[in-house]
Amino acid sequence: MLKNYFLRCYLHFKFYFRNRISDSNNEHFISEPDRMESNYRFSRLPYLFLANEEMLIAYYAYTIDKGWQIVIQDEFGHAKILADAMECMGPSGIIVGDEILLVCHAGKMPNRKLKLISYNYKTSVHKHAVINTRIVKGDINYPCLLKDSDGFSLFFSVKNGKNFSNYMVTTTNLENWSKPERLDFIGDLGRRMNCILSNDGTFHMTWEEEEQIKYASSNNGKDWGNTYIVDSYGNRPMIALVENRLVISYEQHDKMHSIKIAVFEKEKWKSRILVAGKEYVTRPSNTITKKGKSIVAWSKITALKEEIYHIELDLLPK
Repeated sequence: MLKNYFLRCYLHFKFYFRNRISDSNNEHFISEPDRMESNYRFSRLPYLFLANEEMLIAYYAYTIDKGWQIVIQDEFGHAKILADAMECMGPSGIIVGDEILLVCHAGKMPNRKLKLISYNYKTSVHKHAVINTRIVKGDINYPCLLKDSDGFSLFFSVKNGKNFSNYMVTTTNLENWSKPERLDFIGDLGRRMNCILSNDGTFHMTWEEEEQIKYASSNNGKDWGNTYIVDSYGNRPMIALVENRLVISYEQHDKMHSIKIAVFEKEKWKSRILVAGKEYVTRPSNTITKKGKSIVAWSKITALKEEIYHIELDLLPK
């Protein structure tokens, strides 16, 4: 196990020096970010929940004995590993009653599968279940789970070679899943879908395609309308509904490493930078609102660590 851990440290160090920006002194913050306390050297891809006005953060961290595992942590630093025999990565999810339902990809590339993790945030009890997607070929990853009046919808990508296929499945009981339906409106290079439901039942989808951030909506999850380009350059989008406005957070790596936020108003996406500079910031979270402030989190990579930071916004961009 220690051999794998030191290999992870080496690969991280190598990645950092390959991607660092050494000649930029232009640091920009909307406000000063706060670092999340963690017992893990490598913590990445935060996803935020608000349960009884308390912020909970799901992310995946590298552990010495089990590799990558999903962690649930509150804003006071109390953390619980949702341990499993398989490595688990890329969490997102929803709250249903007292449970957080997390979906993630699990196992080793190129044959990862999807898992559903139910976590009761009052009792701290959690359960794992493999999701039968009926896909037998390809690397399955980046799932996104929704709940509507008819049950649950799950979106995910499947990588074969350099191309991706994107699918939707449904269920009423989180056990028996429908036959996958391909989402043809997303191209063969589209991936990392993230979707939410608004109160009127509209599906709002964002994804990354050929280094562009895109958006489309649907009344039923099957028939999709026009595709909007949110930003002509970006990665890893996360969508949320905040103050009755659609908000997409995403990363951008050009002359600086940036975390950006875009708001949809009057049929246009307006974006601005939350944090930027030579530090390698990546994997932004969704946006939540707590006590009138909007919160976004992300991972920051240094030579020796990957840590999670978050920032509070008094107002979203107008």
